Amino acid sequence: MRVLHVNTAARTGGAAQVAHALFEAQRARGAAADFFSGRPEAGTDEAGPEGAGTEDAAVMSPLRFRANVLAYRAASVEAPFERARWARLLPPRLDACDVVHLHNAHGYYLPDAALAALLDRPCVWTLHDLWLATGRCAAPQGCTRWETGCAPCPHPGHYPASRFDRSGPEQARRRVLMRAGRTVFAVPSRWLADRMIGAGLPGDRLHVVPNPLLAAAPAFDAAARRAARERSGWPVDRCVALVAAGALADPNKNVATVLAAMAGVARPERWCLVLLGRPDRAMRRRIEALPVRTVLVEQGLDRAALAEAYLAADLFLNPSRGESFGMTNLEALAHGCRLLCSDLPVFREVAGEAATYLPPDVPASWTAALDAARDAALAQEPAAPDMALAADLRRRHALDTIVDAYQALYGLARD
Repeated sequence: MRVLHVNTAARTGGAAQVAHALFEAQRARGAAADFFSGRPEAGTDEAGPEGAGTEDAAVMSPLRFRANVLAYRAASVEAPFERARWARLLPPRLDACDVVHLHNAHGYYLPDAALAALLDRPCVWTLHDLWLATGRCAAPQGCTRWETGCAPCPHPGHYPASRFDRSGPEQARRRVLMRAGRTVFAVPSRWLADRMIGAGLPGDRLHVVPNPLLAAAPAFDAAARRAARERSGWPVDRCVALVAAGALADPNKNVATVLAAMAGVARPERWCLVLLGRPDRAMRRRIEALPVRTVLVEQGLDRAALAEAYLAADLFLNPSRGESFGMTNLEALAHGCRLLCSDLPVFREVAGEAATYLPPDVPASWTAALDAARDAALAQEPAAPDMALAADLRRRHALDTIVDAYQALYGLARD
């Protein structure tokens, strides 16, 4: 069975990492699989004039991609400059595949006609966020107006950002797409499944397939964690708190709450805050003004380096205002790292009783929790891992297990 994966990107973002990991795992098993993305990135090739190229190709050049971003922001139209290109490149790939595995359909890259062509084939569509339910934004950040009809949209700047409110027409289009005849839908969490069913997607065509664990060090016991701390160069006499977000200033990631909380901790000399991601200028100034020691890692980390960071940290902090799964929470817990996170239903679904849950926009609550966690963490440097929990998460979210689940869905899509 030949599978064609389609996503906004091949490497940038959580959905891309999951999608590309499935593609790589299928090919490692000897199965035929292709990956077609819209956003050009390092390591991908621009598709040739007749759709030829590697099994891992991007549709657009960087310049063309930026032009389509600007077009969407101006008129809320997906990839208007790429209609002819998709019409030329897509048919030979569709003819060569047995099943389409569609991931994110939003992201300034996929014209309506190309999306319709994908859904006209046997298709498994993994919904990585709320875009299909809301009719416009991927992460509503606590806004629930989409549940009853959100025109006019109160947050036109939320990704994918548009200058004009088009939520009414887009909701009508999404309702049509959600009833695409042969499409089988997958979501990573029960919470997201409930949101999609509430938005009108038939429950009998929706399947919960959790995201796979992609960053996993082979050893995660206390000795491995001590060795990782020594290799990192992070202080052994301080409580190391880790935050990971591609764009630290993203309002949905809400890293500002952590910075405000760290500014008020009782013993700043006992802390080291490690931030994985890129700040904007305003956030960089806030980081530099913190009373605690900070380590800013702006370059992207591969999976092995990210696993090393989880091993070396005492705490993982996730103050996000809205997620569909909680991948970083899963990765932290799978390495025995203690977790402080926002009190979101989907986070409770993933972490259960293993996390400390806090209101995402109350820095004082985070400060109090950090002060309590510091004393517990410094009793052991770094804190001893929860071996049973980490092992269970690694078993349930193993990549091979998730690939098997999708293989079953491909069969359903072809029936």
